[in-house]
Amino acid sequence: MTEQYPPVSLDDLNKHPGKRLMWMLLAYGSTKDILSMNGYEVLRFTQEIESGRFSKIALDPSRRLEYRDFQNHLIRYFHNFLAGAKTVVEHTRNMMRSAEICEEHRTAYKAQVEAIFADSLSKFIEDFRNYMMHFGLPNLVHICSLPNERWEVVIDMARLQSWDGWTARSRQFIQSQPERIRLYALVEIYLNKTKTLHEWLVKSFETFYSNTMKDYDALHERLHKK
Repeated sequence: MTEQYPPVSLDDLNKHPGKRLMWMLLAYGSTKDILSMNGYEVLRFTQEIESGRFSKIALDPSRRLEYRDFQNHLIRYFHNFLAGAKTVVEHTRNMMRSAEICEEHRTAYKAQVEAIFADSLSKFIEDFRNYMMHFGLPNLVHICSLPNERWEVVIDMARLQSWDGWTARSRQFIQSQPERIRLYALVEIYLNKTKTLHEWLVKSFETFYSNTMKDYDALHERLHKK
């Protein structure tokens, strides 16, 4: 005999806690994609510059304004990356504070964040966004080492120290670095950190809410079998 279930309405589905959890995770995924794509644009364009593709333009004094456009593009990509990093931080914090998140999950999340982002680099990235939003643009220097024309895009760290808005951890990071650090490496390290947290976070929803999500999926299937 086929097991009989009570009828399911769209209202039942909308009120189910699984729906809220699903939409929270989907929204988080969209926010994470913003950061990933913004970071990819920085890495891709930095690679193009460092490949020497634009050497003829860069080394031609008559084409300095033309080459300046490349610098402006890179600044824009980096600005968007920093904004995306802060967006992910704030959106994820808000998600984990919501009533649907159990205390055990929240505690586990905090432990992961502390383990992955404990270093001063992570705080520096967060504060760097405030620097660009409220103070000024960083000096991204394109260095060409001759005679092999080896290019590097670096951040002028010494210039950053004039801002009084750095937190203690960020200033510690700046002071621990050489006068110039490679932009590509900085962005890549931070993106790898966010990837590690992302992979843990997605799996954690399955760990803590597996039964709720399965119940929601079953309810959804019954509704659409009508």
